Amino acid sequence: MRSEKNTEQPAHIMDIKMKTIFALAATALPMVAGQANSPATMSDRDVLATCLILEAGGEGRVGMELVWHVIQERVKSRRWPDTARKVVLQPKQFSCFNNVSLGRAIATAQRHPYWRHALGIVSAPPVYRQGLNPNGANHYHATTIRPPYWARGVKPTLTYRNHVFYRLK
Repeated sequence: MRSEKNTEQPAHIMDIKMKTIFALAATALPMVAGQANSPATMSDRDVLATCLILEAGGEGRVGMELVWHVIQERVKSRRWPDTARKVVLQPKQFSCFNNVSLGRAIATAQRHPYWRHALGIVSAPPVYRQGLNPNGANHYHATTIRPPYWARGVKPTLTYRNHVFYRLK
């Protein structure tokens, strides 16, 4: 006599599959919903998260949020392009993209332990933390370099770990 195999999957396998589906849906939701400050495509999210990681990943979530504020300030201004992706990919504006291919930069950033944090930051409007407001900063530089020409005579709005933030008119 031949016995038939049970084709139903155990409950724990179904739970894993459902959790995976919910995680994927949660990642895609901001894009589908068309949130005002959310990039329109996954590749935009990757580019923007890469910028946060390579510019301030060593300064944790707060450092990356401060860089996100700068990007958003530039998007709001008529002086810069009207999308975050265009802002960060402007030549010589964000050093993480100087002299490196976009694909290589993204691949490097995706291996960073804060990659998922960076994706979360660029998927939502900027968060203002009490006592840590960049006050409309639209520029910054690392403390490890000599201040750039544009920082001469300008009072910083905030210094956080290894970055100094400025609001230029």
